[in-house]
Amino acid sequence: MTEQSLLEQEPTLQPSREVVQFNGEDDALTTIARVAASGAPRETIEQLKSLVEWKDARDAKAQFNASFSKAKQEFKQAKQSGYNRHLNSKYSTLRDFDNATKEALSRHGLSWRHVVKTIEANTSVTCIIAHEGGHYESCEMQAPSTCMTNKAVNELQSVGIVKTYLQRMTLAAMLGLVSD
Repeated sequence: MTEQSLLEQEPTLQPSREVVQFNGEDDALTTIARVAASGAPRETIEQLKSLVEWKDARDAKAQFNASFSKAKQEFKQAKQSGYNRHLNSKYSTLRDFDNATKEALSRHGLSWRHVVKTIEANTSVTCIIAHEGGHYESCEMQAPSTCMTNKAVNELQSVGIVKTYLQRMTLAAMLGLVSD
């Protein structure tokens, strides 16, 4: 095979329309825009976007973990202002948990919320702990919506009792709270 025939078989590379120059002060989107403007293939741009998203998610999770660790050290002991007369015992209410944690969470850019759903005959509660940097973590619990129905509690009241109980349990689980 001659040298001329080898050259004819090799694919030819198209030069970029411009040389991409990186500036250490450019943010990720500016860099991607420069690469796109240079005529880079779509696949390359998509890979760069995926890499930036991965790095941002990793950084946000690290910020979340650092903030959560600091906030947890500042949590107060949750009071036990609730009383279960059937079991003759005290317990921490959702308000008690909130009062014990909200200042520390807020100081470190963290917050919590619940999403409540009815799935067939169950109540589902998802507790979400979110950080201002964008990372969040969650846990979900379900229970039969009317499991607390008895002579003193109708079905609608049972749904409320189950919802509140699941909110307390998911928040305690997510924040690592101990109330006894």
